[in-house]
Formats: sequence, structure tokens, C-alpha cells
Amino acid sequence: MFANMRWDGWELFGLIGEGLFFARMLAQWAASERERKPVVPAVYWYMSLAGALILLVYALHIGSFAVLLPQVVGLVFYSRGLQLEFHSRKRAARLKALGLD
Repeated sequence: MFANMRWDGWELFGLIGEGLFFARMLAQWAASERERKPVVPAVYWYMSLAGALILLVYALHIGSFAVLLPQVVGLVFYSRGLQLEFHSRKRAARLKALGLD
């Protein structure tokens, strides 16, 4: 099974993308444990975007639509998650400045 696999720089590149996806779950789990409630930290969205971009480039290189499509769709969701995070922080800063935090 593994004898037919190729191990080159592109394979390593794809594994880095997969590693980021795995690590984002660890970051989310650690943040939730720290808060003692479900939490999605900003680093989750950054790692998701980075992983998706890496895997998108990898999918283009290997010519796999099955790998490419979920990354393109995911980029929309991860970008929106970061946008919501930025708006939330901006709102919290305004409330704090007004003494309403």
C-alpha cells in the first residue's frame, strides 16, 4: 500500500496543510478547556485559512477536483469566521472605550 506512494516536496507540502487542519482542532480544544466552554479562538480561523490555501495549491498541482472543491468552499467559511472575529473585537473595544464592557 505505502510502497506505491511518492514522497516528494509536494507530498510534504500537502502534509503540512493537513497538519494545520489537525492542529487547529487542538487549538480549539485547548481554548475550550481553558474557558470551560466551547470556544473558537481566532487562531482556529487563521490555521483553517492557511491549511485550506496550502491544500488548494496542492490540489491544483496534483489535478484533483475532489481535493480542490472542499478547500475553495472552506475558504469562504473560514474568511467569514475571521470577519466575524474582527467585528466582535472591534465592538468589544468600542464598548470598553465607552465603559460599557
